[in-house]
Amino acid sequence: MSTPEFGRAGWQARRRLNDLVRAAAQITVLTGAGVSTEAGLPDVRGAFGLRLRQRGITLDEFLASPSVRAEYWRQEKHFSRLVLGAAPATTHRALAALHRRGRLSAIVTQNVDGLHQGAGVPPEAVIELHGRVHEARCLDCGHTFPRERLGETTGAAFGAPHCARCRGLLIGGALLLGEQVSSERLLAALRALLLSDLLLVLGTSLAVAPASQMLRWAREAGIPVAIVNATPTILDELAAVTVTADVGAVLLEMLDDLDRAEPPALAPGAHANS
Repeated sequence: MSTPEFGRAGWQARRRLNDLVRAAAQITVLTGAGVSTEAGLPDVRGAFGLRLRQRGITLDEFLASPSVRAEYWRQEKHFSRLVLGAAPATTHRALAALHRRGRLSAIVTQNVDGLHQGAGVPPEAVIELHGRVHEARCLDCGHTFPRERLGETTGAAFGAPHCARCRGLLIGGALLLGEQVSSERLLAALRALLLSDLLLVLGTSLAVAPASQMLRWAREAGIPVAIVNATPTILDELAAVTVTADVGAVLLEMLDDLDRAEPPALAPGAHANS
């Protein structure tokens, strides 16, 4: 459970956050596991990836051991079902509203659930650093395709599936521990950041690189950073403001503040008193 800020310091931090958002023509948002857990999902690295790490499984072991691959696919199948049953939460919907206002440069996310797109943010505006669970990919030829094409033939009883093109080993679209974030995704994140006036960091402890590097890029470029998280992060000193509170509640307050400062345009044919 998140712990909201109370008292004058918390109010001042939220006011400073709202001031930064109002002043920014374009905002790049970095989201982490706290945004997914708001939707009822476990942290993929806590409930899936870290479980593998605790058992000592690495990408190299996935490649070397049929039993490890079977266990991987059993867990991946379970997590995929959880994602398919999840719906966008308050933070996802609030960021979609920010995009509709034309204020969102991009969302750079460490999450793999596709809920930003599910809330209405166009796929081209979402940079998924760690991949997405809705896909599967070949470790040999790099072929990527929708995960549902795997059907139900994955799991401990079936072992790991193979690529129809080259017979290489298939793996889920979400990066496994030991895999590197692609340079293309990192470059896309940097480009989006450099087009922005603010980096808004939501629901992440910033303990995982290279996502955490975005704060240093922002500082070097003179772009202010605002952090909203349920607990303090290890990079709070790089932020112009930190708000330790429920992320969804803070974003709703932020949107209310924007509505007062810049009322949303009426849809064609609508009337202010309708």
